[in-house]
Amino acid sequence: QIDDKILIDLEDRNIEKAGIFAVSDDVNYFIRHCEIMVQDGKAQLQISAQKEAFIPQILELGELQIIGRVIGKIQIG
Repeated sequence: QIDDKILIDLEDRNIEKAGIFAVSDDVNYFIRHCEIMVQDGKAQLQISAQKEAFIPQILELGELQIIGRVIGKIQIG
């Protein structure tokens, strides 16, 4: 919902423990499930979303800014 509010722990940006994070590509902000994946001996970031239409992506570490771990949601209305 557009009126829902997300609570984010800005001090917890450690993606070594997979979870739901607020992330940014320097233009927009997103809520994504993030986890570290190792492929060919190289650590990469896999992001996914609850929406089935979103195809999980594997990115280089550093391609997205990790804002913080989502710790709750407040539904308005």
